[in-house]
Amino acid sequence: MERIKGEKLKNIFLKYTIKIVLISILIVLLNLSLITMTIKFGLVYPANEEEANISENIDELKKEDSKPEKILKFPAVYGVFTKDGKYEEGNLENEKLVYETYTEGENAIGQGKYIKAIERGDSLLILVYSFKAKYKNEVLQRYLPNIEALGIILMVVEILLCIYILAYRNSKKISRNFQQTEEIIKNLNIDNLNFSLEESEIYEVNELLKGISYMQENLKNSLKQQWEKEEENKVKMQALMHDIKTPLTVIKGETELLLEEEGENKEDIAYIYENTLKIQKYLEELKNITDENIVDDFKEFDLMEFFNKYFLEIKKLSKYYNKKLIIENDLNGKKYLNYSEERLKRALNNVVVNALERAENTVVLKLNAEGKLIFTILDDGKGFSEEALVRGKEIFYTEDKGRNKNTNSHSGIGLYYSNKVLKEISGEIIIGNNRNKGAIVNIIIPLNA
Repeated sequence: MERIKGEKLKNIFLKYTIKIVLISILIVLLNLSLITMTIKFGLVYPANEEEANISENIDELKKEDSKPEKILKFPAVYGVFTKDGKYEEGNLENEKLVYETYTEGENAIGQGKYIKAIERGDSLLILVYSFKAKYKNEVLQRYLPNIEALGIILMVVEILLCIYILAYRNSKKISRNFQQTEEIIKNLNIDNLNFSLEESEIYEVNELLKGISYMQENLKNSLKQQWEKEEENKVKMQALMHDIKTPLTVIKGETELLLEEEGENKEDIAYIYENTLKIQKYLEELKNITDENIVDDFKEFDLMEFFNKYFLEIKKLSKYYNKKLIIENDLNGKKYLNYSEERLKRALNNVVVNALERAENTVVLKLNAEGKLIFTILDDGKGFSEEALVRGKEIFYTEDKGRNKNTNSHSGIGLYYSNKVLKEISGEIIIGNNRNKGAIVNIIIPLNA
């Protein structure tokens, strides 16, 4: 994949910030222009309209018998005082504050309100007015916020809306370019290296894709070499097994003939024969492992049906070993697995048969599925040694030492094979010991939906 430079993330975010600043300035200017237009076309009174209205009618207001509410076009808020400050009439809420403000020579009483004092002969008229723009329509004036507050609210809402739209567009762009990396991760999780890489609009993503491209090529080459090496080893192993099988067949035949004769060395001959059978068993297990990759009989099957049949077989097997078998099957509903039934059965058998061989009296099989299928095998034997707990899943590892004449002694392939099978389906096998007595093995298998 050729590298295309693309746009750097810092430039994308810088453009985003500049756009927000410019759009915010434009929104402020447009809203100020809108307020100016409403004033120009007479929809809104300017902020100084009340003060101007008072100045226009100042002569009428100086008359002692004048009524401000009849003169002014805005609702009049006023108070009439005597020269010594006595409140005579009006509709002031706090006449004391208003008069004190007048005597102190101030004209602002707070909250955007001001006073205008007019001498009328022996009395004093003090008008309270606000320095705010007002709607001409009384209904709008009554129910809407003042024009300045409304303008600020609208500007904030418009700016936030623009920020959201720009952020959404940028996030979609970035998400679209990073979506490819999510697909790549999914493919890598399932060991699929046959995916294509497309050029991105973002510089950093292209850098990442370039590294993934190199990794993809190296992994393909590495897996190809590994596969070729495995195939070569498989051919060598098959050839070696074939070479061993012929003289082994001769040895087996000759020892069988010798066993039919009477002689002093009959016990040694029997030992040779038993170990010959053992070697044949090992070769058969190795053959199963090397042959399995040739044909994959994978298919989706119902686990409940599979285990029902499997438990019937194990019950018969437990009678052969003369062991008590307890089955606790809590598997309910339809659970499916896409794999080889035969291969899974062989993997389970390796563990269950091992438990039947090692148990003194009883083997317990527990099966349940809560998100994952968990198959637990417990026995009342000696359990795993400390070394076996560490090395038990290694190929050819066995706890059988020395000249053991038991034909059931282990090859060290079974648990290795079971672990290999479980890994193929993203499962695992966990070995351990019971607190009281015996071994415990947990086989965990992820379930298909």
